[in-house]
Amino acid sequence: MVVIKRGDSWLGVSITAADVNELHQQLSMLQSLKLRHHLLIEWRLDYWQQLDIELLRIANQLIRQQLPYYPLLLTLRTVVEGGRCQLNATEYTEWLLMISHNLDWDLLDVMPLQLLDPSAFSKQLDCAEQQQLIYSYHHLKPSNFAENCAWLKQLAQYARPQDLIKLAVQTESLQNSLDLLNATLWLDYHSKQPLITMGMGQIGQITRQLGPIFGSVLSFGSLVSGGSAPGQLPLLQLDQLVN
Repeated sequence: MVVIKRGDSWLGVSITAADVNELHQQLSMLQSLKLRHHLLIEWRLDYWQQLDIELLRIANQLIRQQLPYYPLLLTLRTVVEGGRCQLNATEYTEWLLMISHNLDWDLLDVMPLQLLDPSAFSKQLDCAEQQQLIYSYHHLKPSNFAENCAWLKQLAQYARPQDLIKLAVQTESLQNSLDLLNATLWLDYHSKQPLITMGMGQIGQITRQLGPIFGSVLSFGSLVSGGSAPGQLPLLQLDQLVN
């Protein structure tokens, strides 16, 4: 069964550990959580100190053993879209394929604009029917309603009906936030796929709180100081604010 469906309201939290010691600390924090909402665990592989598939396998097993009841999203974010990995299109494509074949996951983040050949990628991917892909784009500058709609429509072209599409944009004004929320509402009426949208930055926090009302099915909160993106609210606070 797929994990996230249209109409859902999930919270996400990112594991941003750089090594096994930090991973143990963050897993301990996650095990003690008590939330109102369903929780999805995102593992940010780009925070890990070294991209080595054997080391990642060991960490992957540890996460699965200690958090067996939470769905796991794997994300390898490049610098171009706000992450920490300096990878070109060939390297990013190869690493994503290697991750899909060698690690245990329920959802996998895919940045199609960073792939070598986005249209051919899904045919190469080792993806079971019950696993979901999140086709994502992170725009690090402010955008308007029309631009947001265009990016969401483009992402939707790559996704299967059970996959998700995700758009995160930099917000520097209330108008930026409203444009994103309105684009979310518009595409929610015109798309088969579940949507995830969020405004990055402090003024975009309102999009993280109100997203479910406009059709966004997942909002990320922070486990540790700073979180994994600018503007993330502490997870426990977000759990109380989101409907």
